[in-house]
Amino acid sequence: MVIRLGLFTQRSNTIARAWTPSTDADGTKHGRVQFNTVYLMDFTDEQIAGTVIHEIGHTLGIGFEDWLPLFNHDNGDFFDAAKEALPLLHAMEVERDGGPGTRLSHWDEDLFNKELMTGYQERDGGEHVLPVTIQVMRLLGHDINDPTLEVQRALEELIEEVAGLVFSRQDEVGILNMDFVDENTEIFEEIPHGLLDDDEGLVEG
Repeated sequence: MVIRLGLFTQRSNTIARAWTPSTDADGTKHGRVQFNTVYLMDFTDEQIAGTVIHEIGHTLGIGFEDWLPLFNHDNGDFFDAAKEALPLLHAMEVERDGGPGTRLSHWDEDLFNKELMTGYQERDGGEHVLPVTIQVMRLLGHDINDPTLEVQRALEELIEEVAGLVFSRQDEVGILNMDFVDENTEIFEEIPHGLLDDDEGLVEG
């Protein structure tokens, strides 16, 4: 999968946006995530990184064709086959409220609040990542490096740990079709869709 990160400048409440992944003629999936430069100066490093990583989580499959058959859309519970493949899903429930970019594409906000892949962004930061958010990627067709995340971790801590990460697959980058863009692909999610509850500081997306 190729994920293209980019910037746009727009005087609006749109902080970031992600497109539905598309596939080129060689079978490689492509995703696009963009961040609004209007917010770069006002956001902390954690808020910027959390927003972009959240959108990458969608591009990797949360909310799309391999995700949607895993759970009951009426009650948000995962089917037995998914729970057998990943026992951590016994404790999870999918969001059923919100607009089309939020409903059925995130962990339930009421149960998991500040987890990175809930559908409402808390303005005061303090997000965390659950092990299931990493491990569900296996069900979405991805390989995961071991050891994987074993306990809930603060997003800020995880970002600090990978600050010195060096990508080692540069030779493979050269053979990718970096110019592929499917102009017919729709925007899947924009953060925020609109203010949910100003008193609680929650923004849908």
